[in-house]
Amino acid sequence: MSPISSVLKGIRGKILMVAGFPLLSLLVVSGFAIYIQSNMNAWLDNAYEKTLPRLEVLNKMALYRAQMTSNTWGAIANTENRKLLNTMVERGAENLKWFADAQTEYEKHLDDPEDKKSLLNENLLSSLWLSSVIKSKIDHPAQYFSEKRN
Repeated sequence: MSPISSVLKGIRGKILMVAGFPLLSLLVVSGFAIYIQSNMNAWLDNAYEKTLPRLEVLNKMALYRAQMTSNTWGAIANTENRKLLNTMVERGAENLKWFADAQTEYEKHLDDPEDKKSLLNENLLSSLWLSSVIKSKIDHPAQYFSEKRN
């Protein structure tokens, strides 16, 4: 009989099991929590660096579009007053320029090659598979949406 098996069979073994399993469980759970926390930090960093600037630019675009619309309707409503009409048209043109600048800035954020790769690999089919709607494995789901699909 080996020394390890004799220790595990006696009273010492039972005491070791009672003391060792909770400690081992604590180490496993702690390791899992640290792993999840590191992934959460990466997700939050991604949200802070990529998602929030995009949302900020989209908010600017919505604001400029609303101002442009307001100035356009103001110009249409005030056709008799030339001075106010010209002011509204100038403001509308300025808002259109700001909107175009914000759109350019937004599109600059969309040109991230890492995001494009992510979008190709994580699409509708992947989502359906992950939600258990589709039971079998999907290899390279982006192929179903490409121009050279089967």
